[in-house]
Amino acid sequence: EGSSKDVYLEHVFLENTDYTTTQIVIKDGTTVIADNALIGHDSLTEIQLPQGLRTIGDSAFVYCEGLRSIKIPSSVEYIGPDAFKSCIGLTAIDVDSNNAYYKSVDGVLFSKDGSQLIWCPKRNTDSYTVPNSVQYIMPNAFSCSNLKKIAIYNSTTVLEENAIGLDCDYCWMDVTIECYENSIEHE
Repeated sequence: EGSSKDVYLEHVFLENTDYTTTQIVIKDGTTVIADNALIGHDSLTEIQLPQGLRTIGDSAFVYCEGLRSIKIPSSVEYIGPDAFKSCIGLTAIDVDSNNAYYKSVDGVLFSKDGSQLIWCPKRNTDSYTVPNSVQYIMPNAFSCSNLKKIAIYNSTTVLEENAIGLDCDYCWMDVTIECYENSIEHE
């Protein structure tokens, strides 16, 4: 159950200061992972999240470069902005199918209704076609995805600021955005 340096306060996981840890098991009963809780843990390869967890804070896992995959329990109701920013090793996010707020499709994190593309991890392909159900591509959704082409065919899809991840410190991508023929972006 986590390392001895994990801090829990009223069911909140606050911080782990052991930067050599490769695995963290967040203890049962934890309902919140605080903002910036595991920022910069580049040796971390696995995080086990407990059922009952409700909130993953803003930038909770930023710069966890060694993290390969993560499973979001059905109980999670909120994932903060930039939770996975600069997780360059992350290749899949798996969401429990009983989660009422989020889903994953081929490792990509979406809102449950599919209207928001929240985060696309590193892909084994050079291109990705955004599903037509997506209305919003959230900030840093494509940071560190290694894509060369992103196709957006829904003419009403909105790219939020830095959706392609251009403020990612070392994940610069040379990417082409292919838009719907009659969209504002296309013109």
